Amino acid sequence: MSAGGGLPDDLKRRIHQARESADWSSLAEIWEGVLEVAVTDGDSDLAREASIRVADALRRDDRPAATLKALKRSMDLVEQPALRALQEIQIVGSLMDAGYLDVAEQLARERVAACDAGPVRTIALDTLAGVLMARGDVIGLKGVVARLGEEARGPAAISARFRAAQVARIDGRLGEAAEELGGVAETLANMSGGEGGEAAAWGELAELCLLRGDADHALTFFDKSARAWGKAGRRVGLFTVEAGRSMAAVASGATTFLPGLLDEPVNYAEERGMPMLEARLRLARGLCRHLSGSAVAEVDLTAAALLADTAGAPWLAGRIRLEGYRYGLLDVQELKTAVEQLTGNQPLYARAVVNLADALLETEPTEALHLAATALARLSFMDLPDDEEAARGVLARARR
Repeated sequence: MSAGGGLPDDLKRRIHQARESADWSSLAEIWEGVLEVAVTDGDSDLAREASIRVADALRRDDRPAATLKALKRSMDLVEQPALRALQEIQIVGSLMDAGYLDVAEQLARERVAACDAGPVRTIALDTLAGVLMARGDVIGLKGVVARLGEEARGPAAISARFRAAQVARIDGRLGEAAEELGGVAETLANMSGGEGGEAAAWGELAELCLLRGDADHALTFFDKSARAWGKAGRRVGLFTVEAGRSMAAVASGATTFLPGLLDEPVNYAEERGMPMLEARLRLARGLCRHLSGSAVAEVDLTAAALLADTAGAPWLAGRIRLEGYRYGLLDVQELKTAVEQLTGNQPLYARAVVNLADALLETEPTEALHLAATALARLSFMDLPDDEEAARGVLARARR
């Protein structure tokens, strides 16, 4: 049955209005009502259609726990193997949003193994790549991205390019990553329905600029990402951009960015049970609070690290601890933990090692010399001049 087919005209209008205004909560309620009537009337086709629509609306409304329940209910009504496989992949995405990365990885791997080569397996591979990226499993990620590159065809090849760019970034091949991400974003900007992917690509490019210390260009790309997320009607994407913009403001030395602007996004993530989004937002708010002189900045950083640890997201947790140390909010022991957690993420790992070498100069000069030399060797090909200069500075002081 096609979307809305066979429904009363007034109900069709309400569905259309909710979709046009990206009022996903209302859309979910409308389809819930349709589902109840269909079940009561014994209309299995309409019940199946409505159950799928409810899950989709809840996912777009950023309610992972409710989405998981809706998807499980829908799977009891759906018989087609391909459609059930796609629903299982949606379950993986909701588990990621809810911070259950270990379960998400297990289910994603099972889904990939169960699929024959084709579009559904391509989607499953892309989803698994996202899980492994969050899990910090660099070896597994590279293997999956290689398979994705081999198997993806047509429009799906764009997702393979995006994932390859992410691998290039964590390998420290930043110029290659930037070029590919820009190409992906421009390609998707001209494709109907590509708004979410376009937004993600601009966001990744903005984060890469932020990594390089180029806050101005980062803000430009965050703006592009925000516009695309707005078209897609996804608040979670817009709030992710707000976290990025705040980090760019902090990196540029701005002291007037009001941390209160992030209160709504933090509350949104907390209320909807999205711990990794909340961790990113708390990192940004904590640093903004620190620069504004707030005495509770450390609370945000500590909570952010705990959220990322609990979700099993070591690169996110490591970044939080690294930034917390650099701004004087966390101690050297937290920095040592960051070094361990950032293993495999070459740029951030090297940055953490340089900071640790500097911290150990007075107490453990030999270790500091070794760490600085190790970091400098990694940084020499990454085009991160500020980090490279910092490593050379630590080496010079350690040799005195």
